Amino acid sequence: MPSFSDDSEKRGEVPEDSPETRQEELEAWRHFARGRSPDLLAAARHALREGTPMHHRALRALGEPALVRVALALAEARLRGAEKFSWADHLLADPQGVEVATPERLARLKAHRFAQRSCGGSRRSKRADRCRGTRGEQRDSHGGTPILLDLACGIGGDGRE
Repeated sequence: MPSFSDDSEKRGEVPEDSPETRQEELEAWRHFARGRSPDLLAAARHALREGTPMHHRALRALGEPALVRVALALAEARLRGAEKFSWADHLLADPQGVEVATPERLARLKAHRFAQRSCGGSRRSKRADRCRGTRGEQRDSHGGTPILLDLACGIGGDGRE
């Protein structure tokens, strides 16, 4: 059970891990997932780059606290993600998710290795022959495009390849 300090309880503040706060943050993530408030997101990115308290105070005037918190988290994730992904500007994740995500280059290598193994690799075999399409592309044994499910609990960086 979260504990309130006497002062916060008197002011009517809600603890950060309360159901109400979690619901507000979920709604804020949905808000940004729908492409809303690009100005707030751009301001959050600018505030992170500049890093001055003045910029952070200015953000508070642009939106509700949950929206500002999520905008800052999303902007930070996208800034960090630029080191790992060419598509980081479209990322919808928090900084912790980006931190543990597989970089795009490594994901591409892993996807290539999985595709080779699922169709018998480069060796000539009956399975490899069944997997080759008319243009030499890899196919599954039923003639369709190979299907690979990324069942990890990351942000899906591996699944994009």
